[in-house]
Amino acid sequence: MSKVSGFFTSLNPLMMRILPSPFHWLASTQIALVRFTGKKSGRVFTTPMAYHLFDDTLIIALAETRGRNWWRNYVEVAPMDILIKGKWISGFASVLTPDNPEYKKWFEAVLNRAFFIPKIFLNDYNAREGLSASQMEALHAQSGLVKFTRRREDHSSKAAN
Repeated sequence: MSKVSGFFTSLNPLMMRILPSPFHWLASTQIALVRFTGKKSGRVFTTPMAYHLFDDTLIIALAETRGRNWWRNYVEVAPMDILIKGKWISGFASVLTPDNPEYKKWFEAVLNRAFFIPKIFLNDYNAREGLSASQMEALHAQSGLVKFTRRREDHSSKAAN
């Protein structure tokens, strides 16, 4: 785990307290609580996640997927609840992979949100050029995208392989 990831992970207990409280506004424009049921265990888990909201689609960009398994519950479209700005929203989520036509579009949208975001994922991203094939490979090897929407039908049948 990188120092940056370690720092944000250390904030999880604080986020778990702030986000469901009346003080959620301190963090809830960028951090949400994600609640899901483990596919194997059947247990309900809740964890803070950075998110990017684009109209009716919420994207969770995962900087380091090694050692993190929660997103594997969404290799196929599955239910998810998200606490955003003090309100729980129920919907469906799926992992996007590079063979999905939406993968590049959403990753570029996330990378273009703020100047510091590309530094988390890639050192050499240029917004004017977009993602190259080698950058797509690098992202897929160490990163991931989870797409959340309110409707199941917003997820293509090629959500993941």
